[in-house]
Amino acid sequence: MTGPRARTGSGTTEEPGGHGLPTLTRRICATAWAASLACALALLSALLSFYWALGGTAGLATVGGAIEELARARDPAGVALGVGAGVLKVAGGLLALALVRPWGRAVPRRLLLGVAWAGSVLLTAYGGLLAAVGHWC
Repeated sequence: MTGPRARTGSGTTEEPGGHGLPTLTRRICATAWAASLACALALLSALLSFYWALGGTAGLATVGGAIEELARARDPAGVALGVGAGVLKVAGGLLALALVRPWGRAVPRRLLLGVAWAGSVLLTAYGGLLAAVGHWC
């Protein structure tokens, strides 16, 4: 077969420049890599939330608004908010991995996807609201 795709002896399709890996294998590797990156970024973000909840102030000005004021005042509500945000970020990172790792099969796929979609919609709406209104709240 000629052209951009060629059949291998095993019947899988290879893309040009694919280094001999079947298309499906490359897609699975890319998906696992993206999920690992999402988890790492979520965990880094969670570390920041825990740092601020424990009293750290470096970078706190990037949060702004009432949340920054609560954290700087060491208000118990601010501490709880920081710890809660950190826990949710850790859960989001684990969710990203659960969607692609074998241990994630212990949870029903529909539940994982439902939680992932719900989180995506909520975070998109929250980001859109912040972009439209700003940190005035």
